[in-house]
Amino acid sequence: MSGQKFSEQYPSPLEGYQNLPPLPNTVYGILTSDFGFSEKNDDGKSLRNPQTGVRSSAYETFQAPLTSGRRGAFDVHIYHFQVRL
Repeated sequence: MSGQKFSEQYPSPLEGYQNLPPLPNTVYGILTSDFGFSEKNDDGKSLRNPQTGVRSSAYETFQAPLTSGRRGAFDVHIYHFQVRL
């Protein structure tokens, strides 16, 4: 599979986010930079992700050339459970 080239061109996942401020630099309340602590969700672990009021088109359709018809294309969810040893 090495050297395989894909014929489709996809828009950058950063499209529309180029001039926005960076994400917070704290995780689980641990300060990782000089920018201070970020607001956390009620669970006390995850960082708050404020709503922008603009819903992504990905909720309704897949990017071309994937089909958005009745059978759809694919949807992947990846969950990570960290275990401290």
